[in-house]
Amino acid sequence: MAYIARVDGTREAIKTPVSLERAQEVVGGYVERVCPRHSPKIVFLCNEDGFSKGLQVNAHGCELYGAPIVGCIVVFESRKEAKGWL
Repeated sequence: MAYIARVDGTREAIKTPVSLERAQEVVGGYVERVCPRHSPKIVFLCNEDGFSKGLQVNAHGCELYGAPIVGCIVVFESRKEAKGWL
């Protein structure tokens, strides 16, 4: 399953594959792929300029990554779903 995790804590299922255009729409700009070390099956996409843009902290993203993540993110619960982003 893939989903959008918003900064307000809400989540929304999203169909895969996720196009670059859709990912940019969700994260609000340039897309950065993140592969958390402590969650090797998960891959997520975030805004690569999120800190400089002053985006809000995403608590779910921080939990997944173990470090600050800001803005809305697209989460793939398996590397198979993230095909094309690896």
